[in-house]
Amino acid sequence: MIPYDGNVTPLDIACLRGQFQIVKILVQNGANLFDASEDKSTPLHVAVTEGYHDIAKILIKFGAAVNCLSTNEGETPLLIACKRGYSEIVEFLLEFTNADTEIDSFENLTPIYIACKEGYTDIVKLLVQAGCDVNRPYKNMITPLSIACQKGYTEIVSVLIQAGALVNSSEYYDHSVNPLFKACIQGFSDIVKLLIKGGGDVNGEVGEGGKTLLFVASQLGLTEMVRHLVDNGAKVNATTSDGSTPLMEACKGGHVKEAKILISHGAQINSCYPTHDNGVFPLFIACKHGYTELVEVLLQCGSNPNVSRLDGSTPLYIATRNKHQVCMVCHYKTPHNSISCSCQFLIHFHTCIFLFQKCLSSHL
Repeated sequence: MIPYDGNVTPLDIACLRGQFQIVKILVQNGANLFDASEDKSTPLHVAVTEGYHDIAKILIKFGAAVNCLSTNEGETPLLIACKRGYSEIVEFLLEFTNADTEIDSFENLTPIYIACKEGYTDIVKLLVQAGCDVNRPYKNMITPLSIACQKGYTEIVSVLIQAGALVNSSEYYDHSVNPLFKACIQGFSDIVKLLIKGGGDVNGEVGEGGKTLLFVASQLGLTEMVRHLVDNGAKVNATTSDGSTPLMEACKGGHVKEAKILISHGAQINSCYPTHDNGVFPLFIACKHGYTELVEVLLQCGSNPNVSRLDGSTPLYIATRNKHQVCMVCHYKTPHNSISCSCQFLIHFHTCIFLFQKCLSSHL
């Protein structure tokens, strides 16, 4: 057959335009099914790319190779159909041909990975039913489950877990990143529930120094995530290598709801962060940032207002020191080494009042 416009053949043109009858006539009269067009795709690649199911079927019927790679990106017709969401073509290829689900592209993309990435649930189900490897990773050990969790595709996550996806698999360059971590930081609570039910480790390390998912959820202020993690066995008093706890992470962000949940599940309210800034307690952190409501909650739950750091400073001192201003309540009964007296008001006046009232009641 005489090439048209470079390497493009009449069959390529007919496939590109969806001209079924012309394609049928050409293949019945011996058109070459394996000639690559100028973009290095065969007629079958062209038909699948354009989503022409009937044309793809007739090409295959006359002998088109279903596992042939396009020489530009190394993609099979199956992978192209998965990438573009053509479930009817995928179903035909899997049911009536010997299309290989494990052939990857030059970029290491597999049909299952690309279907999960694009959120094509029906195609994922078809590939799983065909027996594809649901744990085969993309670059850097990113699994189909990991990308589905990152994107928030709940139903796909469920399908993959039921098919045997490894819920605790980590990525190659960062072993702290796993499907549960990705779902957690995105706030996908339904996916987190599925992963935990499927065996996800709620106490596994996901950061430097021994941080767990509960640290991350507390730090980001993910209320429902914190609640679900503690309800499923997350350790509320876990500590990092430098002594931080989930409650301290919640206090750093002023997250009152998360702090309440942690405390109600047994978080140690007077625990110390020993290796940082002369020793820091949750109350110190809340005072430092002027989180009045959080200070009140901590005091009501039993936080000690007179606790001091290694340098002798107290929560009241920390609250008043901010922006180098001092609160006049310091004239009253507070520990002798708290601060030097002055009669200036500060931004955190209300925080100081709460602290003063607590200090006063404990020294009368």
